[in-house]
Amino acid sequence: MNTKNIPAQIEKSLGQLSLLALENSFNAVVITTGDVKNPIFVYVNAAFCAMTGYSRKDILGKNPKILQGSETDFNEIARLKECLNTGKHFHGATVNYKKDGSAYDVEWNISPIFDDEGKINYFVSFQKDITPQKELQRRNEELLIYQSKLASIGELMNSIAHQWKQPLNAISLAAQYMQMSLARNLDKTKLEEKISGIIRQTEFMNTTVTSFQNFLRPADLNTSFSPLRAINEILTLLKDDLTVNRIKVSCALETADISIKGSENEFKQVLLNLLTNARDAFNANNSGTEREIKISTLSKKGHLEIKITDNAGGISSSPIDKVFENSFSTKADKGTGIGLYIVKKILKRMKGDIAVENVGNGAQFTIVLPAYRE
Repeated sequence: MNTKNIPAQIEKSLGQLSLLALENSFNAVVITTGDVKNPIFVYVNAAFCAMTGYSRKDILGKNPKILQGSETDFNEIARLKECLNTGKHFHGATVNYKKDGSAYDVEWNISPIFDDEGKINYFVSFQKDITPQKELQRRNEELLIYQSKLASIGELMNSIAHQWKQPLNAISLAAQYMQMSLARNLDKTKLEEKISGIIRQTEFMNTTVTSFQNFLRPADLNTSFSPLRAINEILTLLKDDLTVNRIKVSCALETADISIKGSENEFKQVLLNLLTNARDAFNANNSGTEREIKISTLSKKGHLEIKITDNAGGISSSPIDKVFENSFSTKADKGTGIGLYIVKKILKRMKGDIAVENVGNGAQFTIVLPAYRE
């Protein structure tokens, strides 16, 4: 506001009125110095104190870092600083921490205040505790993830049913041979061969059951697990389905000692979704070429990079990353549009991300997750 032509008495009244409005605002109001690198609290209203548990004495003269903690999105903080450095208005949200250490979701609207020479003197921030809205959003996401898992269970049940037909048939034939052998002289070598075959087939069936049981376990977001084991278990469960659809999977998994943190079952959901999407793309495009999916892993600078590449014709959507939006489907009326949206949500809550691009005659999904060596 330009106050040059406002009488001093009215200007004083307006200043008092403005301060009264800020003090009685329903939303938290914060004013800091205009130094982006080291802003200092110079004013907070009563709503801010009620929201955070800090008194004015606690907070004035301190840096806003006092509100940050382990769950704060520092990418969002970096975006905030970059925006304020240019003198622009900023809107964003992250997790902050109260005086008692409890976390809350906060939404900011921050604007610079300039002096008559165009220099930033202060930043004024209007803040709102959006924890209830975020909690509702998280519950809705949990429901979508659960619905997606139910669909995945259906995929796996179908695959296991196909996979078990062959070993069950082999076991049945071996048992019939052994039964007939009882009626005549037993060929010990042949009998041992049949028994070994039964053992191999039952071991395979046991492996698929164990993998499926692991997939059904409740999600635990705070455990560490081997991504290579998860990849191999999903490939075991999908083996027959991929074979029936003439899809060859080649793997270059070079990080056996790498672990990642999060829900192993949800990570398997991600893999399952990407692999079955590739299968559906092959079938939709009537791909006559040699169908191939390549899976590779690479560890670098505390992160694990997983690439899943197919030659199923690629993704025609533009921009291509629209595939991660809710209710967006490349399968027309045959898809729900939540698969890849859920994939991204799962990876985000594992502190990771996913990107997609067309490579050659197919699509390549790149997953990046924090990782560490055992």
